Amino acid sequence: MKSEGMLPCLIVLDINMPKMDGKQTLLALKSDQSLSKVPVIIFSTSSSQLDCSFFEMHKIAYFIKPLNFAEFTETTKTMINMCSKQK
Repeated sequence: MKSEGMLPCLIVLDINMPKMDGKQTLLALKSDQSLSKVPVIIFSTSSSQLDCSFFEMHKIAYFIKPLNFAEFTETTKTMINMCSKQK
């Protein structure tokens, strides 16, 4: 349940999630008036061009999960910086 004034600065989704996948979740978020303004990024193992194109069409940042810790750390810092810029 969401409360006014208590929204996250960033939503991180994976494509492969139970019940609703990342695409369905993104569309649901964008149709919700209060959540539609919260930036969303995709953080997934999928490198499918179809997946990348879908999120590019919706102007959503797309990060492929790195295989090593150093790259993971750098990607995480980038995500945190995106959140910090929203404040």
